[in-house]
Amino acid sequence: MGDLHYALSGGKRQRLLANLSDAGIDCCDKQQAVREYFRNHYMDRLFIFIVGRFDDRQIRRYIELEGVECLDAALGCGRGVVLVHGHFGPVHMPLTVLARCGFKIKQLGLPSDQGLSWV
Repeated sequence: MGDLHYALSGGKRQRLLANLSDAGIDCCDKQQAVREYFRNHYMDRLFIFIVGRFDDRQIRRYIELEGVECLDAALGCGRGVVLVHGHFGPVHMPLTVLARCGFKIKQLGLPSDQGLSWV
């Protein structure tokens, strides 16, 4: 789906390429980076349809958690933990994986569509 969107959305593709140039990013294959952006967008959106099927084996095969001992130590002292994660790739995956590993998750955020495109 991302490849199709990439092929059919010349205007959006050109704006993304221009943004990369405006940001001074000249050392990579910008066409490939923009194509990956479109692919990643759809992977992120479609993730919700497959995540419920993940079992422990699949999670451990594809996901590597680092620093879980710090989470366990803080929770063992009766404290909560604030985690900040980057919003790239399937953005809900870290929360989903931690929940599937037995951690109680609460997500906080500012509900806003300001500045977001329809893509």
